Amino acid sequence: MKQVHILLISESEKTYFQITELMNKSKAFSARIHWARNVKLAANLLSKGFNVCLFDEDSNSSGAIEFIDYIKSNKVDLPLIVISAGKSKDRDLRLLRAGASDYLIKDKMKAEFLHRSIAYACERSTRQKHKIRLQNEVLREQKLSSLGELAGNIAYRLGGYLETIADSLDKISPIDQSHEFAECQKALDKSRKVIKTLLAFSKVEIDVIPDIELREQVIEATEFLNQATRSAINVISLIDCQEDIFVNLNPTEFKQILTNLVLNAQDASISGGTVTIKLTETHGKDLPASLKDSDLDYACVSVEDQGIGIAPEYMDHLFEPTFSTKKSMAGMGLGLSMVFATMKAHGGGIAVDTELGKGTCFNLFFPISKTKKAAEDLAVRGMVMVVEPNDLFVEVCKLYFSAASLDSRVFCDNKEAIDWFGKNYDRVDLVMLADDYQLLDLQIIRDLKSINPEVKIVLVNEATDHLAEQLGDNGVVRVVRPHNKYLSVITWVGEGLGLSDAEA
Repeated sequence: MKQVHILLISESEKTYFQITELMNKSKAFSARIHWARNVKLAANLLSKGFNVCLFDEDSNSSGAIEFIDYIKSNKVDLPLIVISAGKSKDRDLRLLRAGASDYLIKDKMKAEFLHRSIAYACERSTRQKHKIRLQNEVLREQKLSSLGELAGNIAYRLGGYLETIADSLDKISPIDQSHEFAECQKALDKSRKVIKTLLAFSKVEIDVIPDIELREQVIEATEFLNQATRSAINVISLIDCQEDIFVNLNPTEFKQILTNLVLNAQDASISGGTVTIKLTETHGKDLPASLKDSDLDYACVSVEDQGIGIAPEYMDHLFEPTFSTKKSMAGMGLGLSMVFATMKAHGGGIAVDTELGKGTCFNLFFPISKTKKAAEDLAVRGMVMVVEPNDLFVEVCKLYFSAASLDSRVFCDNKEAIDWFGKNYDRVDLVMLADDYQLLDLQIIRDLKSINPEVKIVLVNEATDHLAEQLGDNGVVRVVRPHNKYLSVITWVGEGLGLSDAEA
């Protein structure tokens, strides 16, 4: 069960006990309530990372609008729900325009209203964060792509100029060679290395070998890196997957990627420490923006250190060529640029998690080979596609199925659901039409059956036995009542009646 951290701002002890009692009735998530009696105390707690704030406007001398302005000015990402006395509808609407997620009338507040409001506020906040992150990642991808082309053009032109200088120096008599001459030759050699690296960064294609087992590559790279770092750090590997994972890979380039990241981790780990290389399948991990629209499955290779972390102002520049946080000549800032270009050439992507003083984790995403994955997908069970027209219930729906260890895809629009089902029907074990279909529009059922005649469909409806039998003839394997509809489906599946051999 997901835990939600709630900041309650109220001078009233009665309100605190009221909210606590209502939250204890939630079956979708557990709540941890942090009570602040006034705005000043609440301001000191904002850094704790709450999911949502409940503001009792009726018992606070400082108004909710002022507090909303305060959290905005301090760039605190915290959805705020106002507990209103309900005396002025215009005032409540002003709160929504000012930035409140929702408002609830104190004397009319029920558990279901409160739970729904919190779930919606959290979902909307998550969507907004996700949208901003995607926009930033897309801009970064575009910028890096342009920089790659620029790097190639610069390298070719600059290389031609330097080779002309080198030819001229070669014609100078050995007698005339001086200390300055030797320094020029050293500079030329260094310049050639830089140009070679820039050309490597500008490459967009590499030769890959199909169906390479990734677990073996991670283990081999770990052994190699332990020798290369000469005990300065301890490199370990963790394999968090039960089955073999096959990807289309260039093993040499893969080891070069890990080498760059581990050496960076060594530099960041001032007093030694452990660098962990972990292999997992993605299953819920956030993908980079360039991979969001992909219908592929991905393996994630994470390189995590316990070093000093990366400052926020550097994050948007990490993969730019020549950018480096190292002192003067300690590095040319091309290692991460090469990592980015190589991952892109593999059809993958990168995401970075970091915290100052605690360490950094680079997540590398590789598309799993379709030829090896196809046979595995047929054996997987536990994917439920839900069509839930009421977007207020989306988050609650996900929480229910997640708690039951069932993977779910939830859609509010019939067309979007059908389009996704058309591309992924072989992954779906059960379809739940979660609206109360009182008018019984069978078109969506016909659309689903036209894509996969064997699809198992659960329908929410206050159906009579005769109607349920009629629905069974149309491909519906189960009819559940609207009350506790998600729990009813989960219970039915758990009793062995659902995914593998569902019967009405």
